[in-house]
Amino acid sequence: MLEGRAKEKYEILINLLEQTNISLKQVMKIVGLVKEEEIKEITDKLIADLSLKEGYINGRPTNITIERIIG
Repeated sequence: MLEGRAKEKYEILINLLEQTNISLKQVMKIVGLVKEEEIKEITDKLIADLSLKEGYINGRPTNITIERIIG
C-alpha cells in the first residue's frame, strides 16, 4: 500500500502525532500530505493499524488513539 516516500511520510506523521498535540490534518500539511486521496489513505491506514491492536502502530507502543485520528 505505502511505498517509498509515502512510507517515510507515514513514519514522520506518526512521530509528530506522538510528540505533539497538533491535529491530524495539521500534521498532514506539515508532512506534505495535502491531496484529498492521500489524506484519506493515511487516515484509513492509521485507523486500520490502531484497530489491529489498540495502543500499537507498526508493532510498537503509541499514545495515538482512534478518537484523535477521527476527531
